[in-house]
Amino acid sequence: MSKEVVVRYHFVGSGYTDCEYIDKEMYLLSITRFEAGLLLFCDNKVINPKNVTYFEIIKERVMNID
Repeated sequence: MSKEVVVRYHFVGSGYTDCEYIDKEMYLLSITRFEAGLLLFCDNKVINPKNVTYFEIIKERVMNID
């Protein structure tokens, strides 16, 4: 079983982007990087935490992978 998490990052000025993490561990690693002020890599995007006003989890579900 794996836990999928989709996070929406809201940026200064009203833009946002969604990042999908297919593993809860990867999500937790991104939070650690975010708190340290390091760049986040999501799909083909690079997110600078300095430009993020807030983020929210918009989807969290358990995936059954057998």
